Amino acid sequence: WKKELYGFDALQVRPWLDRVARTQTDLDFYELCVEYIAALKDTHSSYVLPSNFLAQLGLTLDIYEGKVLIEGINRTLLPIASFPFVLGDEVVSLDGVEAEAWIQSLVKYVPQGNERASRRLAANYIGFRPQSRIPKAPEVGEQATVVIRRRSGALETYTMRWVKSGTPLTVGPIPRFGSQAAQKSGSATQKPDYLEELERLQYSGVKPENPENGLLGYGQRNPVYLAGLGASFTRRLGGAPADFFFSGVFQHQGMTFGYLRIPSYSPPSIAVALQQLDQEIEFFEANTDGLIVDQMRNPGGSL
Repeated sequence: WKKELYGFDALQVRPWLDRVARTQTDLDFYELCVEYIAALKDTHSSYVLPSNFLAQLGLTLDIYEGKVLIEGINRTLLPIASFPFVLGDEVVSLDGVEAEAWIQSLVKYVPQGNERASRRLAANYIGFRPQSRIPKAPEVGEQATVVIRRRSGALETYTMRWVKSGTPLTVGPIPRFGSQAAQKSGSATQKPDYLEELERLQYSGVKPENPENGLLGYGQRNPVYLAGLGASFTRRLGGAPADFFFSGVFQHQGMTFGYLRIPSYSPPSIAVALQQLDQEIEFFEANTDGLIVDQMRNPGGSL
């Protein structure tokens, strides 16, 4: 169905091998691998490097009504005295390149099941560059020039430092999978050290405590727009440590609506989660006129 829907045949590798032959460095080759996997347009298919290097500006970004807006600011990296912009201001450009152009160039690193989801993740990668996803992330400079449009409409330009952490993936010989001495001693089946980091990255998508994409509220029980639910909102679940869901009811135009947030598909206890779900659905069916199911930034899981 990938061939029918996207026109991509993963088994037609000759054009890709021709491009491989023209690559000049290992990082060029890794970039090509990213592009090949991204052509599947699949949330569960991605090319991940065993690197913990990260470069970040301290901004969390997302797309709202077609604009790249700031929804999170690390005030340790961007103190308000020097960077007075606030949540909801718009990022117009970085280093002279407009936000839309950045999204188009970064979208291949975060393939999702649909274009809108891919674009939203790519928008956040404007100021968040993990080498696990972006092979050439270590090539960012020491600082970036960011143009921000305030809510008043005024354009302001800031110089921000790329804060770098971790160890960049180096270009060199292919690692050997265990030495001859290890093979002779019978310990060749022991995992190489670098696999620990790779496995952490592979499963980070279903571990809310370690989101690799930096998105606000990723896998968290409480919604990021909690205050926006309105004064009439009455919470049911979400106040106790054992509550897996966040739920409640609110009034709107003379009707009563239920609200149920599913933060992930990895509850600590499946039995407890199912019991709470049955309880809430039974209540909503008896007491509400409609139901909103919120799966915003649900990292998935296995149930």
